[in-house]
Amino acid sequence: MKIEFVSIHSILERVHVGGRLMRKLDETVLELCDIVLTSDSGITSRVVRKHTDSDISHAMLYVQNHSLIDSTGDGVHASNTQRNLFADDSSVYVLRTRAPLTDLQKQSIVTYARTQIGTSYAKLQAAAVARLNPLKPSTTNSRKQFCSRLVAQAYAYAGIDLVETPDYCSPNDLKSSQLLEPVPTAIRTATEAEIAFANTFDSTKLMQDTSNALLTKAREKSGHIEAISDIDTHLFQHPADDQFMTDALKISGYLGVWRHDYKENPWHYDLDLMSEIEHTSAVEEYCKSTVSQRDTTDRLQKNRIGYVQYFRSSNLQYFKELAELYKLLSDLDRKRLTVAQAWLSQLQNDKKES
Repeated sequence: MKIEFVSIHSILERVHVGGRLMRKLDETVLELCDIVLTSDSGITSRVVRKHTDSDISHAMLYVQNHSLIDSTGDGVHASNTQRNLFADDSSVYVLRTRAPLTDLQKQSIVTYARTQIGTSYAKLQAAAVARLNPLKPSTTNSRKQFCSRLVAQAYAYAGIDLVETPDYCSPNDLKSSQLLEPVPTAIRTATEAEIAFANTFDSTKLMQDTSNALLTKAREKSGHIEAISDIDTHLFQHPADDQFMTDALKISGYLGVWRHDYKENPWHYDLDLMSEIEHTSAVEEYCKSTVSQRDTTDRLQKNRIGYVQYFRSSNLQYFKELAELYKLLSDLDRKRLTVAQAWLSQLQNDKKES
């Protein structure tokens, strides 16, 4: 059965903002592990679309409320859906499995994608998929990633083969998968406020930059290090590199990314400050989003416990630094949750009284 893709233009109310229509993903419709396929006006996108005979050139995976993971020239990193806007003339699709995923499958897909964070871009393999060089996939074994490989491998890790060859597939192969179906309502017109927000400072970019800085330094010790988790493995095998990796961790800024949100958005952590904000609808959206993101709490706690165990078994300073970081992040996350819950409760009481 051939998938029929509904043109997004037919379902969007065409409202121009500042003379230009932009679109974004609708987080109220998106579900965990949805696949986002896109294109843009850049040269790379045009070349990929031409050589794969498709209208799309990039693939991303939805892993958490407002969060995507994808592989680009900068490696595998997370990004915020609120920062990803799409021009009116670009192709954008959201795909979802026809058969609902189990919770275990979703967990496996997301876990795999997260373990790939920091992995460098497989430029040659990506070019091979797009038929831009004579590289033979069957003779190439690489842990590096490109966008469609990352998505297909994440699903394969959960036992779901979206395509015949997950290691070598194009975004168009994902689009043509018989296991997937389009979700056209998951894309909508962006408001003026959303466009303005997308152009403000992006803390996920800060995390991306610090992660890359850490990995660049770590790779001086081993060419086998791709993802950040590979540093853990390397240290168990080469504990003498502990001081080198600890210094790289500190110098990269990785340990201090949390300070940006704490400084720029103190109301996230203070109910009195939050209550002073006049834009109630925006605060309500933030609080509901925060309360719904309990997988973040679980992930932070698991990371903290994991690094505590690593430190106890090895006495390596690198693991101690990360154990302390995840304890701090868990405490901050708990504070954000408590404040958000209190504000929502206060809002409900105000509505009852009125």
